[in-house]
Amino acid sequence: MRFAQLIIGFIVLFSGYTEAQESLQLNGQEEIDLNLHFHYFIDDSGKLSKEEVETKNFKPVPESGLRTNASDAVVWLKLDVTNRSRGHQNYYLQFIDPTIYELTMYHEEQSFQSGMGVRPSERFINSHKHTFFLKHEPQLNKQYFLRATSAIKITLDAKLIRYDVYNEQLSKERFFLGLFYGGMIILFVYSIILLITTRQRMFAYYAGYIFFVGLLTGAGDGI
Repeated sequence: MRFAQLIIGFIVLFSGYTEAQESLQLNGQEEIDLNLHFHYFIDDSGKLSKEEVETKNFKPVPESGLRTNASDAVVWLKLDVTNRSRGHQNYYLQFIDPTIYELTMYHEEQSFQSGMGVRPSERFINSHKHTFFLKHEPQLNKQYFLRATSAIKITLDAKLIRYDVYNEQLSKERFFLGLFYGGMIILFVYSIILLITTRQRMFAYYAGYIFFVGLLTGAGDGI
């Protein structure tokens, strides 16, 4: 009888340990590769709701990321995150592939959107990258579901970036974007000046080309 109790206790402890290992532990890391923590389910019908998907069997994502073929199927990702510390931990969840058409993150009763098919101003974070903000209270576990669609091949590869590290990266990116668009404006104004002074039509073509390139890249950068 005593031996049987020990066996049962060991099974309970082992199952608890396995479950804990499946949950991502936040300990102040600067960046975390989520491929080791994501689980996925492919909805071939594309019609299942979040509540229906919660009951499905999710599989671990390969370490290299999840590569999907061009189809109408919906890819669902599940992520369990636990904050074991005594303080709040804030992270940004960022997807590497910019070609994801529509991406929705679900947490409890809330949903947030991103993706190429969503206007930058309507995304959870106004950016050309598909990014979500995660705020974690102390000693708390949260579960997230993400719904991804795309008509082309995509790689669902993501990472968590700590709040301060993300803001530092964003500041550097905006600095270089400022240099780029500042140079575009200077070239545009210079082309207009040459057009006025020389009356040569080719400078109008230069100015138009620079203007539309600026619009195209600006739309992609979320400006």
